[in-house]
Formats: sequence, C-alpha cells, structure tokens
Amino acid sequence: MMLANGDIENAGAALQLVYKDEKNGSVTPEVELLACEVTGRSPSSSKEGKADAIKKHEELKGKGVDPAQIGRVAAFFGPDVPEQLGVPAPEGDAPPDDHGKKKHH
Repeated sequence: MMLANGDIENAGAALQLVYKDEKNGSVTPEVELLACEVTGRSPSSSKEGKADAIKKHEELKGKGVDPAQIGRVAAFFGPDVPEQLGVPAPEGDAPPDDHGKKKHH
C-alpha cells in the first residue's frame, strides 16, 4: 500500500522488517519483487543496489513470478530493462509513474 501511495522510503523500512523474519519463510518471490521496486523507485538507491536488483529480476523469472509484474518493476530501472530481461514492458511509452512523485493537475 505504501508503494502504491508513493511512500517509497517507508515501504523500504517495512520490507526490512519482513526480511528480519526471512528464516521463517516470510520472504516470498513477491516480497523480493517489492524490494526490487523500492530500489528502482528510490532516488537514494546506489548504482550497485540497482544492478543487484536487476539481477534479482532474472532469479524471479525462474521462481514463477508473473513476467508482466517483473516487466512493470523492471521499467523503473530504465525503459529498455524489461526487454533486456525478456519480459513484457508496461503498456504505453511512458514510465510506470513519476518515480513515486505525486502529479499535480
């Protein structure tokens, strides 16, 4: 919900709590994809962190995560990333959103 509302930093903090319970099976492939989304949308993410998240997309393809969802998240890393990963890009030519910034009309 925090990601949907553009609250990237708090979403990242909430996911860190989930990762603390990793040994109990709380970190599913879907949680890993959410963590990738936080990395892709956060302006404070390092280049290394982003590169690691893109590699994680490859792993998630093999874990049965919906390719359309992988493509949606991959697009936060650049418009060509979904194609590089061999997954569908989001519909339309625009990026998925304005990297968490709310648009004013």
